[in-house]
Amino acid sequence: MSRPIKDIRTWRRIDTGRISVMFIENPNHWIGTPESDKNKALAWARRNKGRLLAKTPDAMLFRNAAKDMFSPDGRWAERIGKKGKTFSKPFLRNKQGHVDNYLIPLLGDYRVSEITRRIVDDAVLDVRRADGDAKPLAPATKEKIIYTASIVFDEFVDAGLIRENPLIGITHYYRGPVEPRGVIPRESLSILFPETHEEMMKIWGSSLWVSFFCYLYDTGNRPNEIRATKWEELNVETGFLVVRNAIAAATLAELKGTKTDIIKPAYLSDRTLLELSLWRMASKYNKDSDFIFSNRNGNPVAGNKYINAFHKAKENAGFKNERWTPYWLRHSFGTYHLKNLSIQELMTLMGHASVLTSKIYQHPDNEIIYEQSKGLRDKLYPQTGNGNILSTGG
Repeated sequence: MSRPIKDIRTWRRIDTGRISVMFIENPNHWIGTPESDKNKALAWARRNKGRLLAKTPDAMLFRNAAKDMFSPDGRWAERIGKKGKTFSKPFLRNKQGHVDNYLIPLLGDYRVSEITRRIVDDAVLDVRRADGDAKPLAPATKEKIIYTASIVFDEFVDAGLIRENPLIGITHYYRGPVEPRGVIPRESLSILFPETHEEMMKIWGSSLWVSFFCYLYDTGNRPNEIRATKWEELNVETGFLVVRNAIAAATLAELKGTKTDIIKPAYLSDRTLLELSLWRMASKYNKDSDFIFSNRNGNPVAGNKYINAFHKAKENAGFKNERWTPYWLRHSFGTYHLKNLSIQELMTLMGHASVLTSKIYQHPDNEIIYEQSKGLRDKLYPQTGNGNILSTGG
C-alpha cells in the first residue's frame, strides 16, 4: 500500500537552516518560511496557505519575479552592496537590459518553478537583436545573457522560489569575437597619432584621451590596467612604471591583479610623457595617490567612456567604418614590435605566460617576416668570399 501524498512538503536550506515548503496545489514551487523548526514551518504554511496560493499565479511568473532586479536601488544591488561589493551603474543597466530586452520576452510567461535548462537554452539559441535588427546575436553576447540569467536564478534560489539554479551544467557559448581582432595599419596609426599636440587634440578631443591612448599605443597594456594606474607609479624621469593592478570588471574603482596575475614593466615614450604632463596640469585629480585617468568623481574613467572616445577619434580621423576597437592597439603593439623585440621580450611587456598566447596577438606582414628571417638566407645558401654559392664538391 503506497503512502498518502503529503499536502505540504518540506526541505531545509543548507545555507540558512530555514525550512521551505511546497503545497500539493502548486507542485515544484518552493516557498521560504521564517522558521527553522519543521513543525513550526508547517504551522506557518497552513496559517498562510490561502494568501500564499492566491499570489502564486502572478507573483511567480518570471516577468514579475525578475522585474527591476538590477535597478540601482533594487534588492540584488542592495544585498550585494551589504557584502562590500560595488557595481557601476553601466553594469547594472547592462544586466537589467538583458532582463528587459531578452529574458522577460523569452521566459516572462513561464512560472519560475517550471523553467528548465533546456527551456532557457532553446530560447537563447535562436534569439535575435532586440533593437529591431534581424541579425542573430553573437555567441559572446548570448553567453552574457546566460550569465545574467544565472545570476537571476541564483537570486530566486536565495529567495526560496526554487530549490536549485536550472542553468547549472548548461553548455556555454564561444566567448571569442565573431570578427577576430587584428592590427591597425601603420599608415592609419600615423593619422590617429600625429606628431604635434594640436593635431592630436583634433583627433582625440581632449588632453585626457590623447594621453590615455598614447599610453595604450606605447605599452600595449590592457585598458583596465591603464585605468588602474596612479600618478605615484610613474617615474617621469625614465618613463618607467610597473604594472601590478587592473580595475576589476563591473566595479568603479576596485583594484585586482592583472588578467594573468603577472607583474610586468612598461615604458612610455617622450611624447606620451609630455602629453601626461599636460593632462596632469589640466586634471583636478593630480595628486600622487590619484588615478591618472580619473573622471569627475575621482574614479577611473568608465569602460564605455574610453570606447566611445576611441570611436569618436576614428570618425575624426576618417576611419568611421573601420571595425577597430581600443584592443586593436594592443594587437598592433604585439605585432609591430616584432621588428625590434624578441618573442620573450614581448611576452614580458604584454604579461603573457605562454608563447602561444603571445602569438595570438601577432599578425606579421611581409616586411616583418622578412626582417625576422633574412638572416636565414645565409644559412640556407652559404657564400664564398667571391660571392659564389659554395659547391658541394670536395
